[in-house]
Amino acid sequence: MAKSRYFKLIASAMLIALSILLTRLFAGNFLVLGVPAARFSLGFLPIMLSGVLLGPGWGAAVGLIADVLGFFMFPNGVYFPPIATTSMLAGFLPGLIILLWGRKSRRIRTLCIWLSVAAVQIFGSLLLQTYWLSLLYGKGFVALIGPRAVISLVLIPVYALLIQLISAALYKAGLAPNLNR
Repeated sequence: MAKSRYFKLIASAMLIALSILLTRLFAGNFLVLGVPAARFSLGFLPIMLSGVLLGPGWGAAVGLIADVLGFFMFPNGVYFPPIATTSMLAGFLPGLIILLWGRKSRRIRTLCIWLSVAAVQIFGSLLLQTYWLSLLYGKGFVALIGPRAVISLVLIPVYALLIQLISAALYKAGLAPNLNR
């Protein structure tokens, strides 16, 4: 059932909606020099989960659609398309890492989840997203990276543990492939 195209389409739509809600409605912004330097939200959780459960292509699509729809449903400032690449990366990287190495054993899968979440948070959220924000607002990269680093480091264990718990619960309910061997 989890391999059905219709299942993946419906699951993706639900994860997109959840990402928009968590990113746009249940988030806190931190301003540095009058610029929204960091946002504390769990909006990447459904995007990363889509990559883990549905694959890297579906994860990237969920990230892109959630970013674009989220902006146009709840506009805040100007739309800056390069920021969508970070959301796409948040779905693609976990899916790719799990696809390549995460199905060998439970221990390796756990390591792959932590590695992929750390890669998304450090490379995507911290470095790439900070670069996009510095371009968009004309502020220094170094000035924006401090608060973003703290939030990224806090979110790594939060995201990794939630992805493990949610994927295990979905498997037990028969709604996800067996990723917990």
